Amino acid sequence: MLWSILAAAQEAVPALGLASRITIVPRVSVAETFTNNVRLDNANKRSELVTQVSPGIRISSTGGRIRGSIDYSLTESLYANNTAGRQSQNNLNASGTVEAVDNWAFLDFGGNIGQKSISAFGTPSSGGVLAGGNSTETSVFRLSPYVRGRLAGVADYEARYSITSSSAAAAAVSNVDQRDASLRLSGGQSRFGLSWGLDANHQAVSYSVGRSTSSSVMNARLQYALNESWGAYTRVSHESNDFAVANGQQSDSVALGANWTPNPDLRVNLDKDNRGSTGLGINWAPSKRTSVSVTRDGRLYGATHSIALAYRTPNTAWTFSDSRGVTSNPALGPGIQSVSLYDLLTGQFAAGEADPLKREQYDAFLLANAIKPGATAVGGFLSSSVSLQRSQQISFALFGARSTLSMVATRSQNTKLDTLSTAVDDFLTSTAVVQTGLSANLSHRLTARSVLSLVASHQVSSGSNGVAGTTSKSVNVNLSTQLTRETSASVGARRVIFRSSTTPYSETAVTGTLQVQF
Repeated sequence: MLWSILAAAQEAVPALGLASRITIVPRVSVAETFTNNVRLDNANKRSELVTQVSPGIRISSTGGRIRGSIDYSLTESLYANNTAGRQSQNNLNASGTVEAVDNWAFLDFGGNIGQKSISAFGTPSSGGVLAGGNSTETSVFRLSPYVRGRLAGVADYEARYSITSSSAAAAAVSNVDQRDASLRLSGGQSRFGLSWGLDANHQAVSYSVGRSTSSSVMNARLQYALNESWGAYTRVSHESNDFAVANGQQSDSVALGANWTPNPDLRVNLDKDNRGSTGLGINWAPSKRTSVSVTRDGRLYGATHSIALAYRTPNTAWTFSDSRGVTSNPALGPGIQSVSLYDLLTGQFAAGEADPLKREQYDAFLLANAIKPGATAVGGFLSSSVSLQRSQQISFALFGARSTLSMVATRSQNTKLDTLSTAVDDFLTSTAVVQTGLSANLSHRLTARSVLSLVASHQVSSGSNGVAGTTSKSVNVNLSTQLTRETSASVGARRVIFRSSTTPYSETAVTGTLQVQF
């Protein structure tokens, strides 16, 4: 069913040059927004007509040594009533892999530039168009070279070094430099039934307006195969960090455990260490449409876990995730990450489709159904210190003959872990921040070239220590159409209601956009 919908959708999408390995698509768009509250302030409401001109380009490679894509645009905003001066805004989404040496040396790269909310309790980010004062342009760039292969014919290895640098336009928000180094060695089963593994990770994070931190983890494992299905192992671990103590803290442990592998699609391991912590690992893929992954581990700051469930049918996709762990990079978290329905659905599809050409076609299908990159319904917040995050998300997508329904529900609780940091952020006044959100997207194909979509979202942010919470509700309606092979247009309307003890507001706006690809 899904592929039949996809075939029909291609009639309304410009050709992407999928026969070639490299695709370059320049574009330009002009958008008009009329809002009745450009300052997002009920006490000082001002109407405004905002004109945005956005030249952009997308470059993608689906073969050869370079695989990935870069999408960049520069938006210039002009305000007819001079409620704000001319503003420039960058938007970038880039990710990919370079194979520098055949099957040995690689380089992963990534980059993102966009608007993010500074505080969980301020006005929601409007993408930089409206003057709410709670959003800032952030940029994140990552380079990760690594090598992998076989060492002296006795062990597989992978050595990786990652550099992540993020910055924000707002002076109060911390810039961060993060360095990660990791080494993994594993030896296959010998004739005596023994196998072994060693992995080590080190991370150093430097904040421009906060306290620098570092952490290290090492694990060595020796396993004995009892038979084809059962095995026993011992694990020795060392961990150190300075998240909560200036001179650092460390811990050593020894664990005994067993694993069970009844078939290639199921692997289970369970262990217990001398500190009383229980470790668990489950990887199960009973079919190409179903996957289950569960991990649990004991750390210096408490138990961590990760649960990921996914199930797909020809017409639906279901996911559930639950995780608890440390978040150190403020541009990547903490808090509920900006949830893009586009990223959600492409991720679900990519998990079961290895052909990059078909993934490009699926991207075009989502764009044709008004599900676009960056169309977020749930926002996060920025911080300048290490925090402990518990995050849960459940999502659902239903594909019909002419309609698509997507829903995402999220909950995140972030607790300040670095109690020594005095950085000015949400954790200065609230040791814990809880955000819950629900978003729904319904799109209906009116014709082969026109799509009507409705997006509704609800988000609640709450704090501790008497910090007042906020509630945000929004509804967006949009009609998009493909005028020609290269030209598309859309008109829409939105209504936002933000409840806060300090800065409540409501806003109504209508929008119109014309885009041309070359």
